[in-house]
Amino acid sequence: MYYFLVNRTSGKGRSVKVWNEIEAILKEKNVEYQVVITESKDEGLAFIMFANHCFIHMPP
Repeated sequence: MYYFLVNRTSGKGRSVKVWNEIEAILKEKNVEYQVVITESKDEGLAFIMFANHCFIHMPP
């Protein structure tokens, strides 16, 4: 499983175009993935901090 974090506003919106190309390849090759689309750098950082917190506190 692969995880992607895409900031919609990054690169003046170019990130979405690039992501669409990557996603097409992943689907074509039947690769399992999850994507989180964010609206800002801060939103992406907050998501990473939340995910990291959940991972650290997962029961064994």
